Amino acid sequence: MSKPDGLQIHSPALAAPPPASSARVARRRENLTLDAFYTYHRKLWLRYAMLQVGDRAQAAQLVRAVHAQLARDWEHVLRQQSVPQYAWAALKDHVHEWLVARAGYR
Repeated sequence: MSKPDGLQIHSPALAAPPPASSARVARRRENLTLDAFYTYHRKLWLRYAMLQVGDRAQAAQLVRAVHAQLARDWEHVLRQQSVPQYAWAALKDHVHEWLVARAGYR
């Protein structure tokens, strides 16, 4: 920032942040993509899980489990032909496992 007389003013608040490493930037983008994907689909997943298990708290727990699975495997998920289809199958698997465990078939 310069004053009218041409003198430069150096303010830490105006300084540019240090450059981020490319790996860190890639990881942040990956997380933003996962977060956006999850935010977009979460309500639909929650409705489906709620209809299947009949309990909102349990449905929310299953949806969080799907989110955790996607986060753990996100690079693999992104290589799938259809990310939404992969996530939907993961949700159905989690719901199925819960229903089987609840019925005592294990």
